[in-house]
Amino acid sequence: MFRVASGLVQLTNSSQRTWDLTGATLADCWIAIFIMLAMSFGLIVPKLVVDYISEQ
Repeated sequence: MFRVASGLVQLTNSSQRTWDLTGATLADCWIAIFIMLAMSFGLIVPKLVVDYISEQ
């Protein structure tokens, strides 16, 4: 998330705006989103499994 924020700040400066920076910022954003989804999945699924097992 810090690299995404840094990339967005650098993109606001028109002299540093390049396709490489844009691509790197978007890649960092997708990686951050994927990590947050994986963490959420890893927290929710075990809780659902334990709740399902305890109901039976």
